[in-house]
Amino acid sequence: MGDRLIDIPIDDLPLLRDLYKIDWPKYSIGYGTVDTYVRWLNQDPKIPHLRILSLNGDWSDGTFVIIDWNMLYFNTLNANFDRLERALSLVDFSKQYKMGSIGSRLLDMVHKFIKDHKLDVKIIPGTKWLRMPQAEASKIVVNCPEGITLKPLSEKDAVKANELWPFKCPGSATYLKRLAKYNLSIGAFTSEGELIAWCFRIPAGSLGTLQVVDSQKRKGYGSLTVRAMAKTISDTGYDVFAPVVIDNKPSLNMFEKLGFKMCDTMHWIHPSYFENWSDDDEV
Repeated sequence: MGDRLIDIPIDDLPLLRDLYKIDWPKYSIGYGTVDTYVRWLNQDPKIPHLRILSLNGDWSDGTFVIIDWNMLYFNTLNANFDRLERALSLVDFSKQYKMGSIGSRLLDMVHKFIKDHKLDVKIIPGTKWLRMPQAEASKIVVNCPEGITLKPLSEKDAVKANELWPFKCPGSATYLKRLAKYNLSIGAFTSEGELIAWCFRIPAGSLGTLQVVDSQKRKGYGSLTVRAMAKTISDTGYDVFAPVVIDNKPSLNMFEKLGFKMCDTMHWIHPSYFENWSDDDEV
């Protein structure tokens, strides 16, 4: 019998996640990714457009593939990437998935897979994978400027964030609405209720899609939302991670000033074009 992708039972996901605790934080990207879906499925066991898969029903070496809406995540603890490559070869790449949360140890394998399978993709600028331990993040003090309120983002707020997102594409509004629905998030709002800065928690378990509207830049609102998110995440017992684009010096300087330190790199690979995704589908 040939290889198959088989759904991993929900009850097995915490066991899969905990495999990635070894040599912390070496495998933190894999840990954070699986942990995200453990938390989400605890809220809603029937999330649409989500599958968490193993090769032939065996995830004992940490090998998994996650298809979440228009996103594709994958990882393994095996130093031999053969099983992960076999799993990826069963994915229907004609659906134009965005490959996300690729750590440095997987990158050469992924580039070879793309070449061998003649995938039409574009490489997104790489990021530094930064970390602040939970004990440090828990000490953060967040003081809002007068006239500014911090609160979780709604799905309506996610639509606004998508309109201004540099990586906006067909299906990305649904992606951000899922993050707002199931994950922690922080928005900074004026006294008139205008959303001026925001930060989501992305499926790698880290901060992400941090943005400040142009008219409010260089006023400290980016740092404010990062500190608020870091404190909120640490209060739930987690280390805080953030991918920051390698050549984004101002953002890197801000994170490093706050105390984040690099522990890996993270990469995304997008299809060269999008045709198969609509933001009209159910979140």
